[in-house]
Amino acid sequence: MIDQMLLNHFIAVAQTGSFTRASERLHASQSVVSRSIARLEDQLGAKLIERTTRTVRLTPAGDVFLPDALEIVNRLALAERNVRHMSDGGRAKLRIGVCPSTTNEADRMARGVQKFREIWPQVELELSTAIGNVQADMLRASEIDLGVMHVRKSHCADLGWEIIGRDPLVVAVPTVWNLGRTRVRLQELCDRPWLMPNPEVGRASYEHQLELCRSAGFEPKVVGLVEDSLAARILIASGMAAAFSNSRLTGSHQGADYVSLEGISELYVAETGIVWPEASMSDQMRDLVRCIVEAQPEAVTIAA
Repeated sequence: MIDQMLLNHFIAVAQTGSFTRASERLHASQSVVSRSIARLEDQLGAKLIERTTRTVRLTPAGDVFLPDALEIVNRLALAERNVRHMSDGGRAKLRIGVCPSTTNEADRMARGVQKFREIWPQVELELSTAIGNVQADMLRASEIDLGVMHVRKSHCADLGWEIIGRDPLVVAVPTVWNLGRTRVRLQELCDRPWLMPNPEVGRASYEHQLELCRSAGFEPKVVGLVEDSLAARILIASGMAAAFSNSRLTGSHQGADYVSLEGISELYVAETGIVWPEASMSDQMRDLVRCIVEAQPEAVTIAA
């Protein structure tokens, strides 16, 4: 019988196309992942992954095996959830992960949950916070049932999702700077101090923002690293620095002026979605997703 750990390691390598990135996703060493792939290939009697000094790719046998491996892992997750449901005396529970940077959808989430509770009053909801790439791993490990995060194909390729919000990239600058502009080109802020995401927590966001500044022709003067939006708002309001923000806010708000960026690609629009394991959706999960997707949040009014 094939160990589920071997399947998880194979899926991670297949989806990331890299033993390095797979080991980071799995929080395991590359040698452990490599041994897992070798054991799996030995058990199946077929080469699944072709590895050279430059590339990692699936063999024809690996291409055939990947959908089956995903189906097995997802079915095991569903079976685990069903057993847990029975052990709780038939009382259903949905565990939901929420990324702290998705606060723009808080009102929609609240309205959707309220509607869901009218349909399923007996279902217990458990919310926890985690950043997007961690949530994706928790979904694969059946540690949560649904996630709310910024959707990136790099860590959600094997998951299902519904988009519930799109937020353009803007710059939040301290109101005390008296910038006097509602739209700027990024190059105009090249001499200003900047806050950036802490790469130890949000490396993808850090690299994305660094690349954006460099593409505008300057190296940002980074004076602080932040791990959440609350810390960033406090430092911006104090006059310390500007920061990128995926936000629908315009004008002044709590010590910050939200300024639109001219000429910024759609690549920098953040899409917030509800995410789940593809093959393990229950009726309750489907209804919760539907309720949140159909919820209409109140319009936000910001002082000019």
